Amino acid sequence: VVDGQVLGAGRLHAGDRERDPEREVADLADDHFVPAPTGEWVGLAREGTVLSMLMTEEGAVRQVTVAAWTPAEPTAVMARLRDVAGYSRVWGSMHEVEVLPRAADDPEGAVRFRSVVENPLSRLEGEQRARFGDNVAWHEGLSGDYVDATHRWDVVADPRGGSVVMLTGGSDYNRAGWITRRLMERDPWLMTGFAGSWKIVWLRNLLRGV
Repeated sequence: VVDGQVLGAGRLHAGDRERDPEREVADLADDHFVPAPTGEWVGLAREGTVLSMLMTEEGAVRQVTVAAWTPAEPTAVMARLRDVAGYSRVWGSMHEVEVLPRAADDPEGAVRFRSVVENPLSRLEGEQRARFGDNVAWHEGLSGDYVDATHRWDVVADPRGGSVVMLTGGSDYNRAGWITRRLMERDPWLMTGFAGSWKIVWLRNLLRGV
């Protein structure tokens, strides 16, 4: 999907059983998200936000990736991701960001932090760990509302200038308010739409003004 226009679609098999989104998310928890290989599709990101998703035969969300282009070079995007203490300036709904001491089992360069993410429909609080590689970053949920919630950021240099930034994660069911969760139990497509729309907002906030 590019800014609401469907470029391709897969089948959804909702099945006859009663849906349990929370159980589906637990069953599909995966710390090793991998975005789609870069190729010609990356050029679409210069025209708008690109979304791709992977679903099970039952219609549960396995993985969602959103991608967008920015004129900023990869080094500038990665600098913003590495500035954990400044996350509240990037994402307005995130506040009370506190960088925590490293744990003995943390990888070199990892940053633990506690934060609150709040909007009119939900409130999340807990501890996460940010890890960084070569133009890639991971946010791993460790405690509270973030447990088992992992997101991956990939920053790819565009040969024509700037960068394509991809955010990959799961259903983000933990970020849905109770009203949205109840609706998800009735509509198998709602979880898919929520997972994509939340990531689009989060990605665009990262790239704003970078």
